Amino acid sequence: MSFTMNVLILGSGGREHALAWKIAQSPMLKKLFIAPGNAGTLQHGENVDLDAGNFSQIREFVLANDVSMLVVGPEGGLTDAEIDEAREFGFTIVHFGDRRLRAETAGILSLSLLLYESDEFN
Repeated sequence: MSFTMNVLILGSGGREHALAWKIAQSPMLKKLFIAPGNAGTLQHGENVDLDAGNFSQIREFVLANDVSMLVVGPEGGLTDAEIDEAREFGFTIVHFGDRRLRAETAGILSLSLLLYESDEFN
C-alpha cells in the first residue's frame, strides 16, 4: 500500500490556487483542504471555512482531519512564531511566506538593479 496524506493549504490567492492545482496532481494526496480558498481552489480540493490567521482553529482542524502537511501560502496569515509552534506540535510545514526569505530576495533584487543601472554594466 502506498503512502497518502491529507494536506491543508492556508490562503486564498492565486498562488494558493497554483499550489492547490499542483498538489492535487500528486499520487500521494489523499485529500486536499484549502482555507479559506477561492473559486479556483475549489476545483482541486475542499475549501474550508477557517480563519487562516487563527492558529488555534487551524490546529484543531489539522488534528480532527488527520492532516499530515500544512502548506502556508504567502497569504496564509500565520506569524513566524505560530509556524514555529506548529512545528513543535510535529506538523510538517511548507511555508511560502517566510518574511526573512522575502527580505533576502528583495535585497538581492535591489542590488542587482543597482548594478545593472551602474555605468559598469551599460
